[in-house]
Amino acid sequence: MARVAVVDVNDKPFDRVEAILFEEKGKIQPKNRVNENRRKEKKKKKKKKKKKKKKKKKKKKKKKKKKVIRLLRNRNIIG
Repeated sequence: MARVAVVDVNDKPFDRVEAILFEEKGKIQPKNRVNENRRKEKKKKKKKKKKKKKKKKKKKKKKKKKKVIRLLRNRNIIG
């Protein structure tokens, strides 16, 4: 069975921490720290999945048609 104990922690920003005392391990683990560790593990798993960046396609420049030839064709001088 696990016993619930209240521990004073001076180093941390919070004064009182509800801790779970595991008799098998003989260690005191605050609930807050256990939750933080679980969150960190989940975040690490998310970081491993990286999306590949899509390469941007270069836009081809359109060649400018010469206006002179077009004008001459319209006037029936060429072709």
